[in-house]
Amino acid sequence: MSLAAEFATRIVAARREETQRRRRQALLLVLILATGLVLPFLRARARSEERADLRRLERDRPGRLDLNEADAESLESLPGIGPVQAERILARRRLLGPFRRADDLSRLPSIGKNRLDRIRDRVRTEER
Repeated sequence: MSLAAEFATRIVAARREETQRRRRQALLLVLILATGLVLPFLRARARSEERADLRRLERDRPGRLDLNEADAESLESLPGIGPVQAERILARRRLLGPFRRADDLSRLPSIGKNRLDRIRDRVRTEER
């Protein structure tokens, strides 16, 4: 083989190696970027699922009064809820339908933030 042919062969081989090296670098960069974008998404999704599980456990905790099933007597067992407030809660439920969250009680004029804070952990609502 002539010197020129050998030189050309080496140049072609060097270019081929350089191209392969650049492709490997590009693939590595894509993997790094994809991992950087996907991992936060997966972490956020896992946290969201954990929060949903905690909400389900909290909602189904025994001993909590279901606002959508309770009668006046049961409602009166809550701290700060007397016969008048119990009737208002029942009237609101009849008029506007089931409670979606315990915080919906704050829409009643007689239930302020302090009273709601005292009973929030003692009541629950069923998702419908």
